[in-house]
Amino acid sequence: MRVVLASSSPRRRKMLKMILRDFKVVSPKIGEDDYLQVSVSPDRIVESLALLKVSEVADREKADLVIAADTLVQLDGRILGKPTDICQARQQLRMLSGKWHRVYTGVALLSKSEVWSSVSVSEVKFREIPLDVIDFYAEEYSHGKAGSYGIQDLGGAFVEVLRGDFFAVMGLPLGILWQYLYRKGWWSPETA
Repeated sequence: MRVVLASSSPRRRKMLKMILRDFKVVSPKIGEDDYLQVSVSPDRIVESLALLKVSEVADREKADLVIAADTLVQLDGRILGKPTDICQARQQLRMLSGKWHRVYTGVALLSKSEVWSSVSVSEVKFREIPLDVIDFYAEEYSHGKAGSYGIQDLGGAFVEVLRGDFFAVMGLPLGILWQYLYRKGWWSPETA
């Protein structure tokens, strides 16, 4: 079976490798930032973006299965996407410091016979982050990460409480995806 991961995220590639041995990675060509300005709920945004990614890549690639995901962070009703520069990363991290926020990750799958999507919502509370650490982290780690942090690197040390799916906060709700693939017969011990 030919599987394509519609993503430019190295983290998603590593996570999918945990459950699938063979797949191709293709970067989707969609403008995510345009969707962050739309006044719809965060869960609809990440689900819509994941669906757009699978559709766009499926139009370009021959595959039996295309998988995509999208993640954003919401703090006090405000959506925090990927920072555009170090200043914005610092600002986002200062806003998140010591506070609860939600992480929304949508995952979508497109096969020749169906389209499936799901959204995972996790709640995360950060510890207070010293300003020198915020400066260091923003410069070294924040690029390309929703909310300017990655739970899988030093950003994980900022997390005081996590209610939800660690992998979804990282960018791919692995358990939900694996369960769906298994139920459909697209995953077996031989494909792992």
